[in-house]
Amino acid sequence: LDSLVTASARLKASRGADFAVTVSAEPGAPLYEDFALAEGQATVDGRSWSGPVCDLYGPQFYDFAQAAAERQATIVATAQRMFDRGLPPSRFVIGTTYAGSAIGDPGQMPVDEYLAAYRTLVDAGHRVRGAYVWDMTIEARDGYPFAETFGAELGT
Repeated sequence: LDSLVTASARLKASRGADFAVTVSAEPGAPLYEDFALAEGQATVDGRSWSGPVCDLYGPQFYDFAQAAAERQATIVATAQRMFDRGLPPSRFVIGTTYAGSAIGDPGQMPVDEYLAAYRTLVDAGHRVRGAYVWDMTIEARDGYPFAETFGAELGT
């Protein structure tokens, strides 16, 4: 954790506060959950940074066997755990491989089920940053179903 925090703080110091540091990991991985909440400080070439070192935490909710209801519960529980630990909802995103999840590939979940998890969080007062897909090649091939579905929900 220390080396991740140090490297990120140095990047923020050298590149400026607008430089985004993000992390995508398996839900529940302690190292990355701790990193998402970590703060650090560094000075590089006379420029300093002090504060959060991770701008966006996006657990990857895919490639493990779970029924849709169970996966939704995992998403909501992971988000709530991170909020309880102090992560602002604006720094949390829901990750999936591709909306091809809607195709029903093993280990995947339909995009509407991800949207249901998002709505559960919003209904609980947690407007998370959004959601993302990992494989844009597949997403593009299928006409951007994940982006279109979430975009419609978010009004983009």
